[in-house]
Amino acid sequence: MEDMHRFAAIVKSTTEHYVKSRRLPPVPDHSAPDLQRQQACYIYLFANPGRRMRAMHGSPLPRFPTLADEITNHTIAAISHLGISSIRRAELGSLIYLVAVLGPLQRISHPSQLDPRHFGLFMLSDQGKSAVILPQRTGIETAADQIATAVRESMIDVRRDTAVMYRFSVTYYD
Repeated sequence: MEDMHRFAAIVKSTTEHYVKSRRLPPVPDHSAPDLQRQQACYIYLFANPGRRMRAMHGSPLPRFPTLADEITNHTIAAISHLGISSIRRAELGSLIYLVAVLGPLQRISHPSQLDPRHFGLFMLSDQGKSAVILPQRTGIETAADQIATAVRESMIDVRRDTAVMYRFSVTYYD
């Protein structure tokens, strides 16, 4: 069995503690320099076998002082908003944990600056509508696909709204 990256291990320990106790986990020592950076992330929990997504949460911009705080808070948000399909204690041993750490947003002015295999897209309209499309998403092959998906998911009206596009890199840890 492969070793779990420490970012994914934070998701795992937070999930297990919260599912078992319904309380926030104690704050562990996250003094490693990479956990002290302020950086945005998304967390994913998948059911195994089948790699069916059970929960996901994140933000394109950092919302907390450190990456460790981002990971912990997004994990709690993901698993506490599941409602009727909440994660059960019996599932804990079969979950797969993934953390997508986002690089800085870079404003772009043209679709040619996107590559959906390497860059995510954050689109924000002047009406406050937004969408985040992570790279390597199934069914998205071109920059045009990525933009169309962002417009559809955010419900941006391209005839009336002005939108700004940002690209970002993503590093995945499991």
